[in-house]
Amino acid sequence: MSFKATDNITTFLDSLTYWQTINLYIMLDQMKHGSSFEEAKGEAIANYSYPDKLHYLLEEAINSPYPKKKKRESNFQSLMPDLSKL
Repeated sequence: MSFKATDNITTFLDSLTYWQTINLYIMLDQMKHGSSFEEAKGEAIANYSYPDKLHYLLEEAINSPYPKKKKRESNFQSLMPDLSKL
C-alpha cells in the first residue's frame, strides 16, 4: 500500500527525525497491542524502513471511531456518591 506524498499524515511523518519516528511508533504500538516498551522499540526499529506501517498505525489511531480503552470516569463523577446504595 502506498500513500500520496500530499497526504497530511505522510507530510507529518516525513517531517520527523529518526528518533521522533521511533518514539511515535513505540507509543502507537504500545497503545494498539499492549506491548512492553522493549517489544515496541524492537518493532519500531525493525519497521523503520517500512513507513507505510507507521502511516497505517497513525491513520488508524486518529481516524478510528471507537476508543481503544474503556473511557475513564470524569473526576466529577468519581466524587459523586453512589445514590443507589442509600
